[in-house]
Amino acid sequence: MMKPHVRRAVSLLLLALALGVTCTFLGRWQWNRHVARDAQIRLIEDNYSAEPVPLSALVATPGVALPDDAMWRQVTVTGRYEANSTVLLRNRPIGGMAGYHVLVPLVVADGGEAGAVLVVDRGSVPTGENGSEVAAVPAPPAGTVTVTVRLRSEEAPSPRSAPPHQVQAISVDQVSALLAATDGDDIASLRDKALLELMYATGARVSEAVGLNVDDVIDADVVRLTGKGSKQRIVPLGKAAHDAIREAVA
Repeated sequence: MMKPHVRRAVSLLLLALALGVTCTFLGRWQWNRHVARDAQIRLIEDNYSAEPVPLSALVATPGVALPDDAMWRQVTVTGRYEANSTVLLRNRPIGGMAGYHVLVPLVVADGGEAGAVLVVDRGSVPTGENGSEVAAVPAPPAGTVTVTVRLRSEEAPSPRSAPPHQVQAISVDQVSALLAATDGDDIASLRDKALLELMYATGARVSEAVGLNVDDVIDADVVRLTGKGSKQRIVPLGKAAHDAIREAVA
């Protein structure tokens, strides 16, 4: 039978060995994390400084996952913006304040697979006057354009709900489903599309948009909105919103 002092010595030795093995394992794990993080930082720095290449050089087939080594690379692509399908990305920080990022589909004509759709983040806009309304959204360039963008992977779909034509994450499936929601040619779809285009172009509140009369569309460039207390304001309208309104009332 092992004597008590011998048993204590063996127990301490085994404990020291276990601690040694654990510390060695954790040390290697921490070192591997450090190496992986440094490699990721170097990759991002290299990609940021790399010269732009055609989209097809990095993304040969639309719909496939973006390779890790293509993240944040600059690519050039030619196509046309689908301004009527603009989507706002909610609750993104802009100068320390919440705002929206403007996501606009670009239909590829050259530099990638023709007809493919690239979701382009065109920048940010602040919230409206009361912090929840949308400020006016600048329209993208019309016609054929050539743009230089940085590639990034989509985000995981968000389970949170969002107002019409807004999303909580850059998820291709969610953006596509949202764009298809007002893609019909029936009266209800045309009406909803006109209301959404109006609110995006002018920053109008819902109450201002639904209270709009045909006579309030002064011309193709401006519209008269009536807010609380019957206060009126004249704001730029934009071609996309004007066309949507004209199609809805035709």
